[in-house]
Amino acid sequence: MSTKITLLILIVVAFEVQCLPIQWRPSPKDIEQNPEENNGVTDVNLVEGDILVDSSWRQRNAVNNRNKVWDIRIVPYIVEESFPDYVKISIQAAMDQFHQLTCVRFKPRASESDYIHIRQLSGCFSEVGKRGGTQNVSLTEGCFQPGTIMHELMHALGFWHEQSRSDRDDYISVLWDNIQIEHKQNFEKVNPEQVNTLGAPYDFGSILHYKINTFAIDPSMPTLFPKVNVTEAVRSMGQREKLSQVDIYKINSLYNCSIRSCGDPGIPVNGGWDGDDFTVGSNVTYSCSPGYLLVGSRVRWCTYTGIWSGKVPECILALNTISYCNFETPDLCGWQQNTADDQQNFTYQQGATPSANTGPDFDHTLQTSEGHYLYLEASEPSARGHRARLTSPLVHKPLGAQDICLRFAYSMYGSEAGEVITYMIEGASNETLQTITGDQGPGWKTTIIRLKPRETFKIVLEAVRGMSFKSDIALDDVLLTSCINIESETDVLKQLFFPKTLTGNKGKWNAGIILQTIHTCDFNKDMCGWTQAADDTFDWTLIRGTTGSSATGPQCDRRDCKKGQYIYIETSSPRVRGDTAQVASPYFEGTSKKCFSFYYNMYGDGMGSLNLILQEFGGKPRIVWSKKGDQGQGWKKANLQLTPAKVFQLVFEGVRGDSYRGDIAVDDVTLSDGECSDSTNQAKATQTKVDCDFETDFCSWVQASQNTVDWSRTRGALTGIKYGGPMVDKTTGKGYYAYVNTYGMKPSTLARISSPMLPVNQTDFCFHFWYYTDGANVGALSVLVNTNTSPETTLWKTKGTSSTNWREAGVQLTSKEPFKISMSVEVGKAGKGVVAVDDVTLVQGQCAIMIG
Repeated sequence: MSTKITLLILIVVAFEVQCLPIQWRPSPKDIEQNPEENNGVTDVNLVEGDILVDSSWRQRNAVNNRNKVWDIRIVPYIVEESFPDYVKISIQAAMDQFHQLTCVRFKPRASESDYIHIRQLSGCFSEVGKRGGTQNVSLTEGCFQPGTIMHELMHALGFWHEQSRSDRDDYISVLWDNIQIEHKQNFEKVNPEQVNTLGAPYDFGSILHYKINTFAIDPSMPTLFPKVNVTEAVRSMGQREKLSQVDIYKINSLYNCSIRSCGDPGIPVNGGWDGDDFTVGSNVTYSCSPGYLLVGSRVRWCTYTGIWSGKVPECILALNTISYCNFETPDLCGWQQNTADDQQNFTYQQGATPSANTGPDFDHTLQTSEGHYLYLEASEPSARGHRARLTSPLVHKPLGAQDICLRFAYSMYGSEAGEVITYMIEGASNETLQTITGDQGPGWKTTIIRLKPRETFKIVLEAVRGMSFKSDIALDDVLLTSCINIESETDVLKQLFFPKTLTGNKGKWNAGIILQTIHTCDFNKDMCGWTQAADDTFDWTLIRGTTGSSATGPQCDRRDCKKGQYIYIETSSPRVRGDTAQVASPYFEGTSKKCFSFYYNMYGDGMGSLNLILQEFGGKPRIVWSKKGDQGQGWKKANLQLTPAKVFQLVFEGVRGDSYRGDIAVDDVTLSDGECSDSTNQAKATQTKVDCDFETDFCSWVQASQNTVDWSRTRGALTGIKYGGPMVDKTTGKGYYAYVNTYGMKPSTLARISSPMLPVNQTDFCFHFWYYTDGANVGALSVLVNTNTSPETTLWKTKGTSSTNWREAGVQLTSKEPFKISMSVEVGKAGKGVVAVDDVTLVQGQCAIMIG
């Protein structure tokens, strides 16, 4: 932007400021420096004024990286004793607001590895999200008010400043010529891949929004100026009194506060768990039957996603097991770092490695930042070709043992990843068993190597540094055991015909695998035995309500918007194109015809693909159904005829597409005996004729011939009238909606649109939509149904009152003959307002929401 244009805008804004009511002209308080600006603080690396960062600050954004939230909704903290009592009272008052309005809890630290330390350093600042280990929240003079403390704690929970949003230019102007030159970078906006808005509207009143004159050269003039709702926006920008309603929504959305518990945590064969509390933040403890060794996490926590941390551990025969190490103790279980013939040692680590875009975010065992692992740090002074070696104790081959298997988990994420080389040393011989080279993508992978030792031997695990610092290599969960213990097909075969589950007062014990013949799961209580795969990139998430990103994913559960749950893949950062998430069914009996049906939602312009994989016992996995790309809004149904010859599993595989707008959801899975019925095809055709988001036209809806005025489409609010309708549509925040402008409409004026005549279907339907009524005497919105033989019936009607925001509604429909649906606006008095609708769908099943 040229200096002349910027100067012109500054003059216009100055005129607008002068034209505002007298109470909005800059006051002495407005001109005071905001303490969060931290002018003069130079000994820490701050961006946007008060955010403490490292070099990875944009790549590892907390809001878009689910690994950077406090996963059991508890934030342990320490408050520096040197603070005066009045400051400690302010800190507690700030925390109390979060406790009263959200599900997040700040708790004095006991022994947790990850916690915030509230201290008096130089300036007022915080890191964004959970960074791992100790992280500082600094408060100094000027930052001791509860509102400012809440601002910094919001950062610690995972939120950036509101005006950094990618869509901020639709709502505010940045007056660059009045910004101090050294602080212009603080006004950069980020792209949607970096910060997730969680579907929330732009919030001038957020406790995280800059003041109108933040970092101003002339504090009597603005650096930011609103484009909409000017008077109200100027009044609320930069407030530090309380969490706004949108702040509260975003916290509760990011932390899935509607999810209060996890389902069954799963039972290892020949083991069990103890614990009777499945609420978020609780844990269960695993143990094995006598003679069996527990491999994996002994404790699992119920996380904020409604999914237990880590994986279900294994119980393997101790007699045939040589050693297992998950590196949870620094003695490394007897494994030794080589110091003679390598250039550096492995680093003992919790949480993420320091560098961006390389290394894991957490360990493989617990899959939380509490767990430990070893890794090669590739930053300086490490150089290309440097090696770190880990050598096992001397191993004696067990008597009578057949082949020995070595299994370990590794992470080789980074564009310049080097090598992981495995050796076996027997006497003077040194045999290379396996070499893994190059970037293997994010997440942990597992490898199994079959050994044929003669008597005694040692194992060496070697990590080789690649070309740059983006080559951190990590190791975890090293197991040496008889191969029969870890070959899954053999293990399944041993257990298939001996199913037995014992249930105690507080836990369960599993002595085998139970085969199912039929199966139904709506995911409303738990995962119904569906389990996350171990070797994919990321996991499926159990969720209630909408997904976190705009313009992708479903609005809610297919049948119950209020309490229902479904599973989905979250494709926001750190996910990249091609990342996969797999979730596997329980084991099913084969040898007969089966019908597998499910509902899926693949809405978003960055959509990847959804695959259904059939895995028969002893056979190779094969894709039996697949969809790719944007399938539009709404839930779709798939029916699949299967004829498995053996015991089998089904696996949903979600593959991340081009962008974060690629969330994929699955709900209401059913496996039944026999042929698939085609009755649902008629229902699907019926739904297709009704569903409409009004982005390009009215779809199949038509204007009624008896209309006095017609419905119209628009985006944004109508101008030139007092009650202009919604600021944005419901679908994308930038799209279209359908509306009727009732200004000037005389009493009994009618505006109606109708669906086509819909075929008969004995299934119940819910007509679901969003509506907005803005104004005085706005007119009544009605939903009507009529058939060829029955009189028209009004099923739903508003009272003609103003709503000032989008509201959700559902209308139950059942008909024994063809029918059509109409939406009608009728004015009783002289009209003064706007009626709007958006996201019209016909959903099979019962309505969860009946409003009107």
